[in-house]
Amino acid sequence: EKLQQHFNAHMFTQEQYLYSSEGISWTHIKWQDNQHIIESLAKKPLGLFCLVDSECITPGATDETLYTKIVSSFKNSKVVYKPGRFAGTDFAVAHYAGEVVYSTETFLEKNTD
Repeated sequence: EKLQQHFNAHMFTQEQYLYSSEGISWTHIKWQDNQHIIESLAKKPLGLFCLVDSECITPGATDETLYTKIVSSFKNSKVVYKPGRFAGTDFAVAHYAGEVVYSTETFLEKNTD
């Protein structure tokens, strides 16, 4: 997400400013800022990454407790959400490039290695 934001800022904002300042004829391009996605993932203390880190060091934490925290923390989010009514242990992230569905099964084990 941060790489996408950097690319967008450079290609769309800076290049369009440069074109204007040099008098180059071009069509203005509108683009979606993904800062809200970055904040949902990385913002401290309640971003998704912080929740995962916290669960990794919490004694007795399980994939199920992680899933419960994700669902309850992001219950009104359009960025991190349950992909369906019967998602089981899955959650989805609406990345800039599209939806990706993740499973919390073995999530803690993989993130403590």
